[in-house]
Amino acid sequence: MSDRIQKATPLSFDALASIFDDQRSLPTEAQSALYHVFADAASDGPLRIVEPGAGTGRIAILALAAGHHVSAIDVSRPMLDAFSARLESLPNLASRATLLVRDATALPLDDDNFDIGILAQVLYLIPDWARALDELFRVVRPGGEVMLAQERSTMSPALRERDAAWRMAVESVGYRHMPQQPDDAEAVAALEQRSKRTAEQVVATWSFGQTCADADAGPQRLRPLYETLDDEKWKVAVERFGQWQRAHPVDAETWLGGSVELMLVRGTVPEGQR
Repeated sequence: MSDRIQKATPLSFDALASIFDDQRSLPTEAQSALYHVFADAASDGPLRIVEPGAGTGRIAILALAAGHHVSAIDVSRPMLDAFSARLESLPNLASRATLLVRDATALPLDDDNFDIGILAQVLYLIPDWARALDELFRVVRPGGEVMLAQERSTMSPALRERDAAWRMAVESVGYRHMPQQPDDAEAVAALEQRSKRTAEQVVATWSFGQTCADADAGPQRLRPLYETLDDEKWKVAVERFGQWQRAHPVDAETWLGGSVELMLVRGTVPEGQR
């Protein structure tokens, strides 16, 4: 098998910018809980926060709403353009936001310049993720915090089986899903290695799901996630998944769901780390 097929297929976040919030938005309850975490941190005044991989601002906007100054960094200009568009209707927040198109492994920022650094479900998307973590520790002051916001999810058996079948169908036409590396445990271990101390906080939990009938009605919603596949390969993948479905019939009302735990892992930046 060729290297081209074996390697993970990179996601194009430029292409995903228009649908990202629909795919990855946090439930209202989780947004509220995370907002209150940021609001509590502002008890002694606004802080300087930096978020590499900020995307369309789903985390950064909550920190801005709590009164902080946020430098939002992303390698994708369309993602930050979507973030900027959201800020147009929020002038009080926009005045405290700085948006930069840059690589997380080479932040154009001074040492010890921020109080908090945040990485939200992004490390596995960065090939040199350890360097990105080192960069965040570089720009956050000693005594400040580097935070990992992790969405730790579990799937029902029915959803897990369906998800595996879908992945097999898509990979049968040459696509390779990006492995989550580091996984949550590896990311926490790397944070612990660099921190003076760490603490974990469950911010929110929620359930998700839909019936098989609802899922079967909307496979095209997944199409933007696989924009590197041409239409012919996409058609073949969908047909092969359909073959699996016909071979493994389930009731239309079978629930495909799971749960998510939003965990905030906080690491204190030590003195004299460099």
